[in-house]
Amino acid sequence: CLHPGGSEPARVEAPGWGTTSFGGRTSDVLRTVALTTMSNSACASRGMAQVVPSQICTYAPGRDTCQYDSGGPLVRTLRGRPYVVGLVSYGKECATDTPAVNTRVRSYLSWIERTAGRLPRAS
Repeated sequence: CLHPGGSEPARVEAPGWGTTSFGGRTSDVLRTVALTTMSNSACASRGMAQVVPSQICTYAPGRDTCQYDSGGPLVRTLRGRPYVVGLVSYGKECATDTPAVNTRVRSYLSWIERTAGRLPRAS
């Protein structure tokens, strides 16, 4: 499900098969990392310049998404149902002191809804 909007979640999870360290090997199993979201101004002040409103920053000390996780979801679970709130984009290496910058899905909800309405239905 797509996140319905409203307030930003304070915590998200990012599942992926990416590397577990910068330059490391990809994972053979799906792994999930719990991350905290932060305001774009806090993100910019921690070294990620030019964060725009259509982006959402995540951070957790010693934890992060990493190489080959890009494009994967940032998920918030509400009442047992997972909602995609973001898409993994980029960071400075992996699990450094700087946050990661991701695509904020709610910024594109109207486009997604318009485009999905034109998709052919499965028979």
